[in-house]
Amino acid sequence: MPRENDWVAIERQENALEELEERAAAQAQEAMARVARLRKQRRFLRKRKIEMARRGLRFLDDLDAAEAKEAEREGAQDREAPAPVSDVLDLPGVLGLDDFDPDPAFWESLGFVGGTPQASQGS
Repeated sequence: MPRENDWVAIERQENALEELEERAAAQAQEAMARVARLRKQRRFLRKRKIEMARRGLRFLDDLDAAEAKEAEREGAQDREAPAPVSDVLDLPGVLGLDDFDPDPAFWESLGFVGGTPQASQGS
């Protein structure tokens, strides 16, 4: 028959293992976050490398200067007078329906026959 001390010893071991498991899980989570950050940094560097090649640049400083110049130019464009705002909304243009010209049967199918559509009876 187990003694009281045996139960206490097992309980202590179980608690110690649980703490170790929690610590290991936290470390694993931190490691995965670190892996994700490193992958993101590597993707960024690949994009920079491709951009340098596309622009025919040899040095990162040249790329930084070119990007800063572009950002400055875009910022200047944003500070210029805003585009005029019209009081009239060109709904067909916004919806891409500039050339939409259905035959009369289309309107008839929606109840637009010769003017105002008929109200439906009942609710």
